[in-house]
Amino acid sequence: MPTTLPAAPQQVVDFLKVLGPTVRASGSKTGVVCCDAAGWDRQVAHTEAIEADPAAGKAVQSITGHRYSGPTAVPQPTDKRVWMSEWSPDGTTWNESWDDGSGYDGLTVAADIQNTLTAGHANAYVYWTG
Repeated sequence: MPTTLPAAPQQVVDFLKVLGPTVRASGSKTGVVCCDAAGWDRQVAHTEAIEADPAAGKAVQSITGHRYSGPTAVPQPTDKRVWMSEWSPDGTTWNESWDDGSGYDGLTVAADIQNTLTAGHANAYVYWTG
């Protein structure tokens, strides 16, 4: 189950340099995804730190980020798979309207998916309904 890490990029890198070899040594085919930062823009610093460290980079299979701090404006700086792993414009409301101007209707979500897949170069998009 993904968790959001409230860690600084260097802390994430240090952790991945332990986690990566541990997962590989276990023989598990489990891949490591990182880091589910609570903002797509905030994930960029984590991705840059992972990519700058060969051991951390080797540990991570996919880069993950949320987009709660604002719309996706840039791609993650990586050649790895990239997932937008959680977003909902209003996490407590399921809105079945297509275009009611509420900001959490179907058109809003569809536009965000399109933007994240194109501007963010994401390979996957997970919409949160909880």
